[in-house]
Amino acid sequence: QTLGNGWVAALHPEDREQILPLWNQSILNGIDYEVEMRFRRASDGEYRWFMVRSLPSRDDSGQVVRWFGIANDIHDRKQVEIERARLLEIEQAARAELEAERSRLEQILQQFPLGVLIAEASSGRIQFHNSEVTRLLRHSFLPSSIYEDYRQYSTFHTDGRPYEPQEFPLFRALTFGELVRAEEINYRRGDGTYAIFSVDSTPIFDLEGNIVAAVSTFNDISERKRAEEALFQEKELAQVTLRSIGDAVITTDALARVQYLNPIAETLTGWTQLEAQGLPLPEVFQIINETTRQWVADPAEKALQENGIVGLANHTILIARNGQEFAIDDSAAPIRGSDGQVIGTVLIFHDVTQNLSLAKQLSWQASYDGLTGLVNRREFEKRLEQAVSTAQTDNQFHALCYLDLDQFKVVNDTCGHVAGDELLRQVAALFQTHIRKSDTLARLGGDEFGVLLSQCPLEKARQVANELREQVQNFRFVWQDKQFAIGVSIGLVVIDAHSRTTMDVLIAADAACYVSKNKGRNRVHVYQADDLESAQQQGEMQWATRLTQALQEDRFRLYYQQIIPLAANSPIGEHYEVLLRLQDESGELIAPMAFVPAAERYNLMQAIDRWVIRTLFATQGEHYREVWRQSQLQAGECNSLYAINLSGTSINDDQFIDFLHEQFTLHQIPPHLICFEITETVAISNLTKAAQLINELRNLGCRFALDDFGSGMSSFAYLKHLPVDFIKIDGGFIKHIVNDPIDTAIVEAINQIGQVMGIQTIAEFVENDAILEKVKALGVNYAQGYSIAEPRSLISA
Repeated sequence: QTLGNGWVAALHPEDREQILPLWNQSILNGIDYEVEMRFRRASDGEYRWFMVRSLPSRDDSGQVVRWFGIANDIHDRKQVEIERARLLEIEQAARAELEAERSRLEQILQQFPLGVLIAEASSGRIQFHNSEVTRLLRHSFLPSSIYEDYRQYSTFHTDGRPYEPQEFPLFRALTFGELVRAEEINYRRGDGTYAIFSVDSTPIFDLEGNIVAAVSTFNDISERKRAEEALFQEKELAQVTLRSIGDAVITTDALARVQYLNPIAETLTGWTQLEAQGLPLPEVFQIINETTRQWVADPAEKALQENGIVGLANHTILIARNGQEFAIDDSAAPIRGSDGQVIGTVLIFHDVTQNLSLAKQLSWQASYDGLTGLVNRREFEKRLEQAVSTAQTDNQFHALCYLDLDQFKVVNDTCGHVAGDELLRQVAALFQTHIRKSDTLARLGGDEFGVLLSQCPLEKARQVANELREQVQNFRFVWQDKQFAIGVSIGLVVIDAHSRTTMDVLIAADAACYVSKNKGRNRVHVYQADDLESAQQQGEMQWATRLTQALQEDRFRLYYQQIIPLAANSPIGEHYEVLLRLQDESGELIAPMAFVPAAERYNLMQAIDRWVIRTLFATQGEHYREVWRQSQLQAGECNSLYAINLSGTSINDDQFIDFLHEQFTLHQIPPHLICFEITETVAISNLTKAAQLINELRNLGCRFALDDFGSGMSSFAYLKHLPVDFIKIDGGFIKHIVNDPIDTAIVEAINQIGQVMGIQTIAEFVENDAILEKVKALGVNYAQGYSIAEPRSLISA
């Protein structure tokens, strides 16, 4: 018992629950046992492990009489086992945690928006891939290796060059430990299609720095690359467009700093794209006002401030880097991003220097005579009108001299037009030196001049006129080996409060000049009221009254002449030129060549043109309009065409277009049925007005023809400025085209130019079948003449 109490007390408390029940069973049943337990050592109180075996001893009857115990110290071995068990437990726990972590990582990678591959370094086999990489690459990797996969699914650089095995990003990461970032590859997927991927590959190292694995991520950038390519193509197209257009283009950022210049802008500003980029716009685009020479505000800055399109004022000059100046037309507008915010400006401008020069030249030509540099008839009449007005309102006295050179025709016929032109220039210079700066000297036409003497009473005017006459009388014109004496006949009229109109004053001066010539030339004749009757008996003076009376009595008549197409597929049906005749007091018909020069000289053509249009549209030609209505009912749209001649005075009439609008509206005449004709000479002498009128009438729906084309032989240069539909080749070339090779060449050249410009050609004066066949062979589009149809009365048509 004592022993028992002793060993139980030394037993480790944790072992008692196991050992004591076993001891009790051994006592009761006599069972031996062997068990490991811990006893406290008396010397130091330390518990140590022992292997204890209990052996019962029995008597002859089999009863247990005593027990023997054998104890072996196993403390050191047990400590090793315990430590090993502990480490195993830690290892198992770590494995469990690692597996759980791996499971969580795989779950995360399965949800990852990029395709993921993990390959083992030792075998090169794919250890993991998520579902996204399967979807992207369209095949499964397990249990293949990256080498097998490479052979099966070859990849290409985006430039089309095939990858070598060692270039594949995952291979490089596994083999060389290379970190690959955003490398773009063109991958042939499992279904045979190709896609572009951005690939990252990262090597994984162990603690010793050895590569154990590598991870690759795949991102499908095919759509982005296509969008980038489309954007690149669009940008390239925009760049090519900007480089190709004829206008200069500069773009800026939101701070008005230069971002881009196209080649035209580089040429005009003198700055290259590289030099100008980032500079403030005013440093590159320096503009001033042509008149004041003051700097003009930066249009880009203004467009940004006003958040809208702005344009430059007229007369803006661009000063290039080298100091050269260009007249420009310009507009600037904000550039907005997709969110509507302003991100910059675009400036578009073009060089209008030549246009302005031409406009100035045309403006000068509108008021001055190109041969002599003097004021022309139109400008002279304006100044004369002012003089008449001041005479009436302010009781001022002026004088008008009408001068007609004597013997000019002799010089012209003897030495040619070049000599005649030189004579006119020298005489103009002679006149100019003998009048005041306040006076106006003009060439009125041919060899006729006018001098408006401002604030000049009759006697002083008579003195000036005689001085001019004497200067001309003493003048000798020398041309080559010839010398000519000329003279001048002068008609003088006083402009005072009794002067009625400009036309009356001109007619009076012309009449006085005619009397001067009639009395022997080289003299000055002062107009008197009773001179008018004798002057009206001669020449064109008589026509002024007759034409005015004919208009009042409605004695003009309309005729028409057919124009035929020379090709079967002509888009125009019936094509006619409307002609004018005058019925005189006795009922005889007078051709226009007899009265039109007088009508032009005395400014009656404007009224005659309006009579033709008004009569054609309204009262005359009832049967003609009925044909239109029938055509419209049958065809839905009449394709006939009727050509009406216009004079230069109508072209220069600012109210003429309003008159036409009124007549078209009033009589419901479709504008596309009407073609207006003007002569080449009228068009060239009134180029600006003619081009303006042609454009307005074409916008209305009318068509236009240029009549007597080729007569001036300066036609081709001006044709580009006149957007006409037809050119009627001057009849002077057509008449002799069969036998004259020069006329043939001229007609052929005119026709070829017309075809190139998209303008239909019409041959006039086609008088026989031979001429008709000739112009047809040359490719002329239409023909007109007595061989085709004679003029007929429009009323009886």
